[in-house]
Amino acid sequence: FMDASLAPVASLSLHPSLDLALLSLDLPHRTQYPRISSQKPSLQSPVIAFGAETQDATIAEHRGVVLSQRESLEIGGNLFTGLLLTDIPFQSGYSGGPLMNLDGEII
Repeated sequence: FMDASLAPVASLSLHPSLDLALLSLDLPHRTQYPRISSQKPSLQSPVIAFGAETQDATIAEHRGVVLSQRESLEIGGNLFTGLLLTDIPFQSGYSGGPLMNLDGEII
C-alpha cells in the first residue's frame, strides 16, 4: 500500500487464460488507497504503469507519456470509453494494473 504496509491475501481466484486475478485482502487496519484523478491527463502528460512481468509476480514500473486520447471505441460489439494511448510497452501481466499520474492518482 502507499504507506509501505503489507496485508495477507485472504482469498485468491485465478483465470490464467484471461490473465486475471481477483484478490481479497485481510486488512487488520485502516489503509489509505490511491485516489482516482478527477482530471483527464493532457497530451504528453507523464504516466506510470505497474504490472507483474514475471511468473513470480514481481511488480515492475514503467514510465511514459500520454500520446493520444479517444472518447470511445467499439470492438466486437463492446463499447470502450475514456481510452488513452501511451508510449509504455505493455505486455502480458499488465492488464488490470493501474495507470497513474505523477501525483500518485489513478487515471
